[in-house]
Amino acid sequence: MRGLGLRFYGLLDVAKRGTNGLWLNLNEAARLVSFCLIFTDLSNLTDFGHNPHLENAKG
Repeated sequence: MRGLGLRFYGLLDVAKRGTNGLWLNLNEAARLVSFCLIFTDLSNLTDFGHNPHLENAKG
């Protein structure tokens, strides 16, 4: 009976570790996507020829 309980806790531990790894990967992916979005926004801001907001500001 005790061995069965330990085996069950071992499975829970593996499952928990697996989901933690998945969450970490999702967090990393989200961080990478947001970084890419910010980076493209910055590159759009520095690209004066193609930014309509800056075109309007120049008159």
